[in-house]
Amino acid sequence: GNNRLEKIEFGHQAFWALKMNLSHNRLQDASFVTNKHFKFKELDLSFNNISQFSEEVLKRFKNPPKTLPVTLHLLHNPWKCSCDQRGQELMSFLLRYGITPCFPKGCIGFQSKDQAVTINCQSQNLTSLPACIPYATDEYKKISLDFSNNIVDYVSFDTLQQNVTHLNMEQNAITGINGTSLGLMDHILYLNLNDNQLQGLPSEIADLPLAEVLAQGNQTSTEKV
Repeated sequence: GNNRLEKIEFGHQAFWALKMNLSHNRLQDASFVTNKHFKFKELDLSFNNISQFSEEVLKRFKNPPKTLPVTLHLLHNPWKCSCDQRGQELMSFLLRYGITPCFPKGCIGFQSKDQAVTINCQSQNLTSLPACIPYATDEYKKISLDFSNNIVDYVSFDTLQQNVTHLNMEQNAITGINGTSLGLMDHILYLNLNDNQLQGLPSEIADLPLAEVLAQGNQTSTEKV
């Protein structure tokens, strides 16, 4: 670590490292891990210039040999936010390490033991929801989002429809909700809209599988559904 390396290359001779620290360099990719002669158990790539992984690199990290479990350190890289399929796959993978490239700096992601992931974006001065979120995988099948204490004033749920089950929008400045996009959130179970500036709730909310809706501290007469 702590060099100015921009590229790593290995020859044909087998290279084995129990732990390899490449942090604090200038690496822009990790293509060297696809070399079949390179074997490692722990790899630190934090504090580099890596913005994305190629399909081959991601496959290597996601499916290491069963006899060779891999520990990775990937924080503090300028990860690129992309909403296409490849970008979604990368986002889903990075969530294992608490990295959320399509969310503002300061948001924290972590996985629970019940095939769920929570992304906490409390108090980040958000004015809107993110462009996209990770899609469901076999590793986790539902997402809980906490956007409380921000400054969002209008909500469209277009990017949240796939697998969000819990959404906390408490203490924002919401005056309006896109009812059409809300009506497509087929997996939503909990929605907290407390302490906003709503005058009413969209009619589409009645068709959702919600177990609980909170809307206290608004201008609407419906405080709890």
